[in-house]
Amino acid sequence: MMEKRTGLSIMRSLVGFVRPLYFPMTGAITLGVLGHFAAIGIPYLSARIVVEIIKNNSITFLMIILVGCGLLRAVFRYGEQALNHFIAFKLLAHIRHEVFAKLRSLAPAKLETKDRGNLIAMITNDVELLEVFYAHTISPIIIAVIISSTVITTIALKAGTLALISVTALVLVGVIVPIITSKIGNELGLEIRNDLGDLNTNVLDSIRGIEELEQYQNSQRTMDLLKQRTHDLNEKQDILNRYQSMMRLLVDLIIMMSGFALLYFGRTLDFNILLLVFTLHMSSFGPVIALSNLSGDLYHTLASGQRILDLLDEKPQVNEVWDGTNEAFEEASVRDVTFSYDNEIILDEINMTITKNKIIALTGESGAGKSTILKLLMRFWDVNEGSVNINDQDIKSVTTRHLRSIESMMSQDTDIFKDTIKNNIAFVKPDASDEEIYEAAQHASVHDFIMSLPLGYDTMMEELGSNLSSGERQRIGLARIFLHGGDLILLDEPTSNLDSLNEAIILKSIVEYKHNKTIVIVSHRASTLKIADEVWNLEDGKLNPIL
Repeated sequence: MMEKRTGLSIMRSLVGFVRPLYFPMTGAITLGVLGHFAAIGIPYLSARIVVEIIKNNSITFLMIILVGCGLLRAVFRYGEQALNHFIAFKLLAHIRHEVFAKLRSLAPAKLETKDRGNLIAMITNDVELLEVFYAHTISPIIIAVIISSTVITTIALKAGTLALISVTALVLVGVIVPIITSKIGNELGLEIRNDLGDLNTNVLDSIRGIEELEQYQNSQRTMDLLKQRTHDLNEKQDILNRYQSMMRLLVDLIIMMSGFALLYFGRTLDFNILLLVFTLHMSSFGPVIALSNLSGDLYHTLASGQRILDLLDEKPQVNEVWDGTNEAFEEASVRDVTFSYDNEIILDEINMTITKNKIIALTGESGAGKSTILKLLMRFWDVNEGSVNINDQDIKSVTTRHLRSIESMMSQDTDIFKDTIKNNIAFVKPDASDEEIYEAAQHASVHDFIMSLPLGYDTMMEELGSNLSSGERQRIGLARIFLHGGDLILLDEPTSNLDSLNEAIILKSIVEYKHNKTIVIVSHRASTLKIADEVWNLEDGKLNPIL
């Protein structure tokens, strides 16, 4: 569980990403300050023009300056917004890249416990919400400080202690109110972001299991559950919206009361000075109000920022090795290995040698830890005790990229991407030639099926491979293994969901491919175990040979 961050610490961490874009940010702040000064000039000059008209004086010069201020305000505002959004979109792309890189480093061990809906919400909505911070928060805060300081200094020089009224009002609007609102808003905002991620997960699960829901007449119950979750989410959002409205009302009240106070206590001042002081005071709230209004959006933004920063700070289960050994595969071994999940021992001092050019089968009850052995061989986790070795070298000393190149693993469920069949096979080796892809498919006994399709290897797959049978998906997964060409092949229940015909096809492919390869296969099917040269049984954390 990550430590809860304060809003200030979240903003400080997010600001760290801006360093490479220091000059565009400086430009945005400069243009923003100049733009606000031009904006302050518009009401002051308008009031002066009215006064000069009453006095029957010429207003030509004042009109020229007024028009100039209006034009400059537009130009400076456009420039500020253009630079802020340039910075924001550059940083969103960078952060999204960092999130993907972190997910890759955490995979697969750390991602097994994360909801896909939450991850999708983080990659899309959470990252996108940071635009509010980078485009509408950083430079406006600095601009507000510069404008407020300049206005207070000018009022102090012209009207002395009346500046205290401006100081009090600006501090209340720009500092105190946002701090008070953040205590409730940030917590509620984080709840809303987390609930939205959970809702995404529920929707994804419902879509994927829609056939089962209809078959067992459970669709209405699921729909009611989704409606209830949506209703609860909307209620929390309504509470947040009402809270924001109350805070905005309070801000408007502070501004109006401070304006009345300034007029009352400054009634003895010269009219021109009072006009200047009052105009500066009321105009100075522009950047501060913008910040105060932003606090409502910042609830969600800071909540999203915390979720993203928590992910980026998360440590991978294992650290990649960049400068280890790179020997050709000869054998693998498991020596006195103990491994546990959440303090529950799964493997208890097991030993096994995996020799070259053999098919070795692992069998045992579901949940015994057979798949765990394959994942330890892939170094998805590190063992608690003992060692996993490649050529008598501890796997921790083998370069990670090299380890991935000499090992190929096929899990129980083959993921099919929404792409062509050719690309679905070739993604394990992007530079593979068409001949290599066809050869791998022939080894997997899926080439003839692919060629029977109207577009052959260019046939588009639907999401999750829904236009393929279980056997066809498994054979495409096997084609990937053969194309990858690893010397140590790890197969996790490759025939568990197949009929006898598809099982026979896949087993035939595996046997034919074993020349100069080492295959470790997890299965509980007797027909699959028959092709093995060695069979090991895993029971109560102990691994023993039975053949």
